[in-house]
Amino acid sequence: MAVLICFSFPLQVVTLSTIPSLAPYLVIILIFILSLGSSFNATQLKQRSVSPIVFFIIVYVFFVIFHAAWQGIFGFISITNCISSLVIFLLPVLFFYYFRVIATHQEIRVFLFTISVLGLIIGTYWAYDSYSMLILKQVNDYSLKAFEYSQFRSPGQYISDSRISAGYRSHGLLENHSITAAWVVLGCFSALSLIPIKQFLQRSVIIAIFGMYLLVGLNFTSIVGFVIAILLVEYRMFALFMQGIIPKKIISLLLLVMIYFILFILLQFLMSDSVVSNMYTSIALFMEGQIGLATGVTLAGDRTYATGLVDNLYLYFYNLLEYPFGLIIGDGFSAFGSKKGGDYGVIDTLNRFGMIFFIAIFVGLIRLIYRALKKIEFNNPNPPKKNTYLFFASIFTMYLLFTEIHYSVWSSKSILPVLFFCLALFDRYMHPSIQIKIGNR
Repeated sequence: MAVLICFSFPLQVVTLSTIPSLAPYLVIILIFILSLGSSFNATQLKQRSVSPIVFFIIVYVFFVIFHAAWQGIFGFISITNCISSLVIFLLPVLFFYYFRVIATHQEIRVFLFTISVLGLIIGTYWAYDSYSMLILKQVNDYSLKAFEYSQFRSPGQYISDSRISAGYRSHGLLENHSITAAWVVLGCFSALSLIPIKQFLQRSVIIAIFGMYLLVGLNFTSIVGFVIAILLVEYRMFALFMQGIIPKKIISLLLLVMIYFILFILLQFLMSDSVVSNMYTSIALFMEGQIGLATGVTLAGDRTYATGLVDNLYLYFYNLLEYPFGLIIGDGFSAFGSKKGGDYGVIDTLNRFGMIFFIAIFVGLIRLIYRALKKIEFNNPNPPKKNTYLFFASIFTMYLLFTEIHYSVWSSKSILPVLFFCLALFDRYMHPSIQIKIGNR
């Protein structure tokens, strides 16, 4: 199921069909059917009350169906687009129910382990393709096929040719470089969640390897989001003001820096000096440009990132004059309304949900992360199983919230099921009425 989620886009490219994107949901439906014949009875898990997470998901499901219905009925979108929005945004909810109610601890750990392996595969290919495009100035056959598939899926629309532009950063195996980066981050966080907290060296090596993938992949937003999430959760900087400096974590951080230095030395032995020098120059120039855009030193066209964000926010409120209901219900999850997929993911999400639900979601997720981090027993030599799951859910959700600053990746076909998986972990291991009944599963 995890493999099909991750590789749904490459399978679509190879087959020139959208059908492979349905494969993970067919698998989970089959698992649901098989679970009906097991000794496990889901009615044993009835809650005394509906948790806030369940309530928000119910509202989310209503929003998706409501928008698809009225936009389809009044002809604002085609029937095909209507069905597509329901499939993309409703079926991932199955992952929430399954991992919240039915899945065992072993199944959750296998799911996390598989994600970590997939992240390693995605990252390795991404590094190789980045080297090919940046240093060798070669575009591989898969990139050409992926570009052709994008043209096939959106006939008559402008498709950026950056994916097949030699000398530009690689998009990797997935839809774009942001989603590829998200899966590399997923691989790192899932691996960290499975390695005991006391294994400083192993955890540092994992962070170093996946961090190198991100650095070579040149996705600036993912690099910054990854660093912030690692510092706040892995190195417990979130507890800095409550507990002071934690010596063990300072030692771990120094160990990580040392590992990066060793990796750099090894690269010099494995590759010629010219290759290392060229790659270093490419990374340095890109990072300099991205930092300039973020700080306002460099302009993107005729504006900085900050002024562009303000302009897009102004445009959001201006559009409300023509569509005032958008303040409350947004413009939904189809092609209706504002164009999605720009450089300001937070504006895309704001347009989808409307301001009220948007604020409620962001505040709710931040509170979930805060509560989860307080529940994790970092200093326990024999930590409970909830440590593993709450660590993963909190650190990846934190990463997704940060990436909204630039690119919105939560809504992609391969990320949304994992987001609902995280919400299932939050609800399963933080809601009292569920802990009592499924704590031993």
